[in-house]
Amino acid sequence: MKTVLKLTALSAFLLMLAGGLVSCNRETPIPFTWISLAGTDPTCDYWGNLTFDNSVKIINSLEELENYIDCPENRFLDIDFSRYSLLIAVGETSGVFRSCGLPTGFVKKNGNTYILRVTVGISMIQVVGPWISFVLVPKISENAQITLETTYTTRRVSC
Repeated sequence: MKTVLKLTALSAFLLMLAGGLVSCNRETPIPFTWISLAGTDPTCDYWGNLTFDNSVKIINSLEELENYIDCPENRFLDIDFSRYSLLIAVGETSGVFRSCGLPTGFVKKNGNTYILRVTVGISMIQVVGPWISFVLVPKISENAQITLETTYTTRRVSC
């Protein structure tokens, strides 16, 4: 009888542990909107102070946005930074034939950890070039940890 109870308790513990491990790897999709700042003002320097280091910058105010992008008289899209964060995903790779990355997913892993998935179109030309993607998401902390997962394709990416 004691052996059966021990095996039952051990089985219950292992099931709880397995369930906990599964939930740790859960991804919760977060709604996002890809936006283009290109074309809103031809005098803007959209590359400004950005470093193309395959990372994601979290922007929670107009003042923060001005640190990266230089537009005369702050001619940006109207973004409600009280409700939204702007993510600027940047990178540099060989063969870029478009200067943008198309976001394909934004998920929450756990706590304050997220993944932004971006597809970048490349060609067979071995020229190193920058790419950029602007993504609007529900407000997140500036301390959030965002992993950038980049997929490269030789198909034309419509940005």
